[in-house]
Amino acid sequence: MPLYPTTPAKAKHDLCRVKQELPLLSSLEEMKEFFKHSHSPDLVKIASVYSYSDAPEPPLSRTLVVAAYIQLKEEEEWEFPVPCTLAVAAPPFATPQHETNAHQFRQFLTQSKYPLALLLPDKYQRWGLLRLTDDASSNNDSVVSLHVLTSWSQLETKTVKEEATTTTTTTTELWHPPTPDMEYDAYNTTTSNLWQPPTENDSPEHEAFPTTTATTVANSRKRPLEEHKQETNGTINSYKRPTIQPSRQPPLDTITETTANQRTRDAFHQDASAAAADEFYSNLDRTLEFRWQSQIYHMRNYNGWVKAMQIQHFYATFGNKAARILDLACGKGGDLTKWTLGKIQNYVGMDVARGSLQDAAKRARNLRQQLPRCTFSCADLGANVPGRYKQTRKGPQLESLLTWSLHQEASSSSEPVFTWQKGGGIGLDDSFDVVSIQFAIHYMMSSEKRAKRFFRTVSQLLTKGGKLLITTMDARVVVEHLMQTGCDFHAIRDEDDPVAIRLGGGLCQIQFAAPILRRLFATDHESEECNNANIIKNWFGLEYSFTLLDGNGNDAKADAVNLPEWLSPLPALEALAESVGLELESVHNFHEFYQQNHEKSSCQSSLYTMNVLNRHGSISATEWEISRLYCAMQFVKVKDYVDNAIDEDDDDNDEKQDGVHPREEQDAVNDYLDDIDTQLKAKLFPMALMKAKKGFDGDWNHLDSDEKTRLTNAELRKLAKSS
Repeated sequence: MPLYPTTPAKAKHDLCRVKQELPLLSSLEEMKEFFKHSHSPDLVKIASVYSYSDAPEPPLSRTLVVAAYIQLKEEEEWEFPVPCTLAVAAPPFATPQHETNAHQFRQFLTQSKYPLALLLPDKYQRWGLLRLTDDASSNNDSVVSLHVLTSWSQLETKTVKEEATTTTTTTTELWHPPTPDMEYDAYNTTTSNLWQPPTENDSPEHEAFPTTTATTVANSRKRPLEEHKQETNGTINSYKRPTIQPSRQPPLDTITETTANQRTRDAFHQDASAAAADEFYSNLDRTLEFRWQSQIYHMRNYNGWVKAMQIQHFYATFGNKAARILDLACGKGGDLTKWTLGKIQNYVGMDVARGSLQDAAKRARNLRQQLPRCTFSCADLGANVPGRYKQTRKGPQLESLLTWSLHQEASSSSEPVFTWQKGGGIGLDDSFDVVSIQFAIHYMMSSEKRAKRFFRTVSQLLTKGGKLLITTMDARVVVEHLMQTGCDFHAIRDEDDPVAIRLGGGLCQIQFAAPILRRLFATDHESEECNNANIIKNWFGLEYSFTLLDGNGNDAKADAVNLPEWLSPLPALEALAESVGLELESVHNFHEFYQQNHEKSSCQSSLYTMNVLNRHGSISATEWEISRLYCAMQFVKVKDYVDNAIDEDDDDNDEKQDGVHPREEQDAVNDYLDDIDTQLKAKLFPMALMKAKKGFDGDWNHLDSDEKTRLTNAELRKLAKSS
């Protein structure tokens, strides 16, 4: 038997057998006759096995099917082609799941009385002979040899037994996660023990950014400020709108309201970053074919794995209850299938990109059985307040948002139709057990006002004890890379060139203008503080230009992301959360996140089922380096928060409210229960008031009358529904 491999695996396979009893063949003629007949498609899985660098090209099929046993006659012996290695994970590197798999593999080997097994042909018409044992006394139950053949002439029959020759083959080691006793530094990629990806083929075929581009001020040519402004359309840190390719999306105008008061597409979002994100992501076309060609395919899948593990952890602590989920920046609904692995009572997805929401609505239609209640709304959470009154100088405002509801849809035969609805499909008495915002909170950090608006809204919508799940750029890692450039940021001048950091062989570039760097590295006496929870103004507006290239054979510089973003410093997020009753529970860099979760069997298996690992059973060093830029956070709501802060009126406030006078919004605080019988309201009011006071975690007497009324009415509606 071959030795157990000592280098990374090439591919993973399901070793199966046909369901019926396997026949016994004893000659080439019987094998040829056997192949002429059709075979049962019913299969039984034996175990998962791995192939290595000695396997043929193209790679072996994912499913290897054992169809017969072979026992040669005494007078007949074959000379086999050079074998390749198949193995299962073995101690000391195996997880409990691997050990179960190895046990099933051992059972298959020990139950066989015959030395060879015949594998059915794959799509390349290659069939194989699996050498089950060379020696009945062999104790190696983890490795077998496979002889891959494409023609019968490769099997030479020998009538005289010749002296056995030893074939030396190169063996490779099955990839395995680092063991707990290995030292690991999540912030030192040069000593990282994760996966040990191969290096010879890691470099992309193209250079995403020219190597001659200066990456530090110290090494770059100083240009006059006027010249730089001219190149950037008059602003040092201007955003160059990406070129949008033709999209398969229907025109954005199909997502429209049914009233005459229609907003124009260009002015739909008042915030420039939200408008840019709307246009970019609404027109972003990512087909399955494109995804497979991407140079960051496995990194994107790893990012999805992190999100899936966050969701899995939430469900594990939430219990066997149906959850109320608010998915912010939901995009095309890619996380819907992750959420539907648990029970759902209500799912609400929100995004600024109207085109993406149409795709999300179509995806939800295919998950109708798992989504008893599902709504999508177009909102910018840095400005809009769904499901709650927004305090403005003109009084409380209940905003209308473009909304589509799966449970209210009459027909699914046409394009989803979004209409203006008060609250964006979220009722005044609705709340959520979990709020998720994945890779998007940086859009909230462009200003202190937007960041505060976001956290205030989240706190109002989140039930006490509820979770806020975040993935975002790890500002700590970005600052570390900036410091490694060797620039003296305390001496940098506003007219100096931007500073860029490049990762992943040029696939990823982050560029900061000099004025932003001065603020980012400002000393304590240079920072301006607010009176609210010691929130420092220099934490906001830290804009950078972020470019991440997908790169494929047809379009080597296709953008995965090409938008302005803003750093989200951890102290800023903690302070903002604390100011609205949220508390940070955990924060892990994506490399640390792997260390925290990889030993769990469900997490381990998901690395394979979600296609995180490449054909080498790993992830490229290029993708792994880029993934370190991100971190995952979890907050919990520890106390209730009442939003009495006044938001400045928007320029198009009247248009946003669909012509509703603020006085009517004020009256709605008291009148939104008109559908409940008057006598029933009078009967239930004392109990509703008592429940509202009891449920409020704070000083009831400090609330204004409108907020007392809103809380009481929410309890009144609950009582009315149950009566």
